[in-house]
Amino acid sequence: MAEIQFVRGAIDASDCVANAFELIKRRFGLYLGAGLVTILVISCVPFVNFFLLGPIMGGFSYIVLKKTCETSRSISGCYLKDSKNSSR
Repeated sequence: MAEIQFVRGAIDASDCVANAFELIKRRFGLYLGAGLVTILVISCVPFVNFFLLGPIMGGFSYIVLKKTCETSRSISGCYLKDSKNSSR
């Protein structure tokens, strides 16, 4: 079994927060509108909201990931691009 090596400082929390803030600043209206629509749809439909919660939150996550990787054509391309850059 392979040993997992611990690397201190591999993830910089302040850099993650700064990147998230820059992402939101670029398209604040989109995220605010999508978030409000998500909350309204989930809260206005009683007893069915349990079935709608997963697809609606998945759609909201898709919007965020799509705007995060604007240059990539697919979500997997975004992750592959990041893994190639981090291996250097």
